[in-house]
Amino acid sequence: FLLQKPDLEPSPPRRYVKQCLNAVGQNPDTDALQQELNKLRQEIARLTEENKDLRARLKHYETAPEDGSTTK
Repeated sequence: FLLQKPDLEPSPPRRYVKQCLNAVGQNPDTDALQQELNKLRQEIARLTEENKDLRARLKHYETAPEDGSTTK
């Protein structure tokens, strides 16, 4: 049967699941990928904040009259 793995015993369940899913610590590339993921999440947060700031600045310039006078 395809789902049966004789070399992996289901006890304790947590270890079995980690082995099947190749959880953190099982694969040397996992730590590097986790670090890259954290860096990318930080970059997303920084860019999101920058985008918010730039949109606010743009909105300020869009609502300001170009020549300083009021329109009728």
